[in-house]
Amino acid sequence: MKEKGQGTLEYLILLSVILIIAFVVATQVLKLGSNPQINEEQSRIYWTTQATPISIPEYSITSSGAQIVLQNNSNQVITVTDLNLGGTLIVSSPASINPGSKQTVSSTSLKCTAGSSFSYKVRITYNTESLTNVPFEGRENLVGNCAA
Repeated sequence: MKEKGQGTLEYLILLSVILIIAFVVATQVLKLGSNPQINEEQSRIYWTTQATPISIPEYSITSSGAQIVLQNNSNQVITVTDLNLGGTLIVSSPASINPGSKQTVSSTSLKCTAGSSFSYKVRITYNTESLTNVPFEGRENLVGNCAA
């Protein structure tokens, strides 16, 4: 009788150890995957090549304002109705962008101190020919250094 109970107990202990190890590994993998700290080069690569349907191939934020180049990577006309960087509205009037084209938007509402770095969450709302008020939030922040 004692041997049957011992085997079951050993099995449960082994199963518990395996589950604890799996939990620790999963926690560490999730921490690595959600690292919000990226550098300017990684940000530019994401916003130039991976963001879709709207990318930001060029951007500059200075002590006098921001200039953001939006590129339409879809096969439809996109009308950007809202471009928000870190809670600051950049687009005040709708900007229509033809497929494959770029449009520069400027704003004096977002400024920074020369020499400092910035990191802004990007939220864009746009319309297409068939959809309205489509939200798009970048997976990575827009990161850079403030120019004079």
